[in-house]
Amino acid sequence: MQLTSQQPGYFQIFLGPMNSGWYFQANCPCGCGNNVFVSLDMKGDPARPGTHRWGWDGDLERPTLTPSLRRTDTCKAHFNLDAGVYTIHADGAPAAPNLYRAL
Repeated sequence: MQLTSQQPGYFQIFLGPMNSGWYFQANCPCGCGNNVFVSLDMKGDPARPGTHRWGWDGDLERPTLTPSLRRTDTCKAHFNLDAGVYTIHADGAPAAPNLYRAL
């Protein structure tokens, strides 16, 4: 899926093809230009054994994801998304100056 903005941190949450589950996709909030893509478990959904998914509160506009996301390739960014606002941790890449925040 192509994101509609190239702004650092811009994200979309969408239902996968054939109801394959929910996904989070974003431009890395550090501004490196790479993409972040993870599968989600909505709060209250039954656990799926053998899969690694991030917890999601079900909010499409101001989502909270748990645990934090840490990029192990390229930029090494480490961040949380809480109520649509990123928190960049000091042990990862620096935040871009025009960091996207959901309204």
